[in-house]
Amino acid sequence: MTANEKDQYKRDIEQAAMPFGFAFSNYGCMCSGSQLIYTACHGNHRYELDVWHARGYWHLYQDRYKIGYGTTRESLINQIQKLWDLDNL
Repeated sequence: MTANEKDQYKRDIEQAAMPFGFAFSNYGCMCSGSQLIYTACHGNHRYELDVWHARGYWHLYQDRYKIGYGTTRESLINQIQKLWDLDNL
């Protein structure tokens, strides 16, 4: 992945996650790829989104349990929207 592609992927994922309340928290460990970590609280849950922008994929955690993963912006939006809808029941 080129530097421009990595930057674009990062922007795409941020634009998908930030409207749901995710904010950049910190960088992950270098040994696991220095992922970008975003967090959000919704309902009674804490969510964490780990993004490996150099590799082009992400993992989504709810209360420290991995509940989703993917590569595209659209699948991230769909998964977060389903979680937010469940939290609002």
